[in-house]
Amino acid sequence: MTSPPSTYRVLTGPQPAGIAVIELRGPAIPTFLAAHLVPPPNPASTLSHHQLVDHTSQTIDDPVLSRFSNLHAEISLHAGPEIVRQAEHLIASAGFVKDTAPPDLPTHLARLLPHCRTELATRTLLAQLHNNHLPLTQSPALAHLLFPPTVAIIGLPNVGKSTLLNRLAGHDAAITADLPGTTRDYVSIEADLNGLVVRLLDTPGLRDTPDPIEAAAIANAHPAILLAHAQVIVLDATRPLLPEEHALLSRFPSAIVVANKSDLAAPPVTSVALPLSATTGTGMERLISALLARFDITTDLPSRRLPLPA
Repeated sequence: MTSPPSTYRVLTGPQPAGIAVIELRGPAIPTFLAAHLVPPPNPASTLSHHQLVDHTSQTIDDPVLSRFSNLHAEISLHAGPEIVRQAEHLIASAGFVKDTAPPDLPTHLARLLPHCRTELATRTLLAQLHNNHLPLTQSPALAHLLFPPTVAIIGLPNVGKSTLLNRLAGHDAAITADLPGTTRDYVSIEADLNGLVVRLLDTPGLRDTPDPIEAAAIANAHPAILLAHAQVIVLDATRPLLPEEHALLSRFPSAIVVANKSDLAAPPVTSVALPLSATTGTGMERLISALLARFDITTDLPSRRLPLPA
């Protein structure tokens, strides 16, 4: 009796995204994985990271393998068109037949896949197919992975808000200078925080100012600050708290508080502040961890059953 052919399909759509997911089904999977993944996958592992190599041992990409059984696996690649083309060519040359039938993903999952912009988002969304046995949580974590939450960076002038935004973004997105009022309007930029994409707002320093342009920018920033999913209050670790900062802490009691310039100072200005230096990067991982925790992004996320966004 002839066994059915091994098949593959690209689960992600053609829209721009960070990750492309190729599903493999059939008995050819173990042979293909052993020949083209470096290092060869451990059969006991369900999730692993490898190099995908062609017939000449040239690297195509460094994907993540999700292995559900010897007959079912998924390869998560970077979504560049040439990478996907080479991966499909390699898979087809190994005897896999492209499955062109409509995917059996539930409609709501197929609709959400194009919103996956990181590997963590893709793995977490696709894992919902296999998590029906787990209790349903009330966490909005999956919605935050698919639809970036907004984080407003607020504080008085010259505390290092723009430097902090640039550090989180990984490049210079905001102008920095040792002059009050440098930020004349709020700046919006997206940043990938270990798999969670967030929309960062760098806001003008909150102060009373006679400058009408700066005053208008501060007023315009207030609605955006209030509507943000989270606020990060930046304090200056080199001086005591000012009355305006006490008021800011009272107004946003759930904000994440950081004491910037801690490389230039003694203990933080307040016990609730995370010490960090936006200039050197010291302490940034603690801030990123606090932001991930705020949005319930944890290491066990793909194994949890989460409510799908509407």
